[in-house]
Amino acid sequence: MSNMILQEYQKQLGFAKTAELWSIYKTETRDGLYTRLSRWVLQSEKELLQNFFHSRQAGGKTFGMDEFVCICKQMEEHLQAGGGIEIINSRLSHISELFEQEAKQVESILNKKDS
Repeated sequence: MSNMILQEYQKQLGFAKTAELWSIYKTETRDGLYTRLSRWVLQSEKELLQNFFHSRQAGGKTFGMDEFVCICKQMEEHLQAGGGIEIINSRLSHISELFEQEAKQVESILNKKDS
């Protein structure tokens, strides 16, 4: 996990603002992963799925979530290339687990205010 960018954000924005941005990103991502994506798969909402995976990448990079960003990029590119939605459904559990693993690491970094 790359946390150099996250540490730079903490220096530039301050710990409170960085923590606030993290809270928003985490809440929006979890809402997508645990509520919206399943519904969008069932409704064959390819564009919404693609937009979700695209929008998660910038924030993921900011917080050093390299593996999560990589899988979001793969899913976005898969959908852009005309790939089927069923792959999202089959990988959703793995994507969610990956997010949670890296989220723990981000929170660990954010909780170290004296670094």
